[in-house]
Amino acid sequence: MQEVNEITTLKYLHDRYLEEQLRYTHFENKSSKLLTFITGIIGFLTFYATRNQSDLFNFDTYANITKFIIYLITIFLIVCAWGHTLRAIKIGNCPNLPLTKDVLFYLENAPKNQRDPYLKDCYFDTLEELSQYINDKAKNLEYAYEELFYSACTLGLLGFFTIIMEI
Repeated sequence: MQEVNEITTLKYLHDRYLEEQLRYTHFENKSSKLLTFITGIIGFLTFYATRNQSDLFNFDTYANITKFIIYLITIFLIVCAWGHTLRAIKIGNCPNLPLTKDVLFYLENAPKNQRDPYLKDCYFDTLEELSQYINDKAKNLEYAYEELFYSACTLGLLGFFTIIMEI
């Protein structure tokens, strides 16, 4: 009965490790798509500033100054979102299961009653580190989405202000 329990525990840890690897891939894909999207928005805002520079950089009225400040806030929020997305996509030391010749030699030569606890420890330690690593990515993505939301609000406000000034 003990052997069946050992196999089940190892299988469970292995499955959890594969799930965390999939979760890691999911966050990497999300980060790269968001980075592409935000880079496009930065390009659009740059185009907007060059196209409307006579309007945007005209400080004759309080309305124009307000419009410029809203534009600066929008740029600031987008750049912050871009930075948090870059931090989320940053390639670092992603935790992996140990893979050295010494480990392989130990696993081949160790008795089963020593090998299985060692494998459990390897899986558990790696899962803990990997989970924390992914949670850090998720936190940066969450910040990026919040900043993107607020920048969309300020961009809408900028559009509203522009329309009101044209009327």
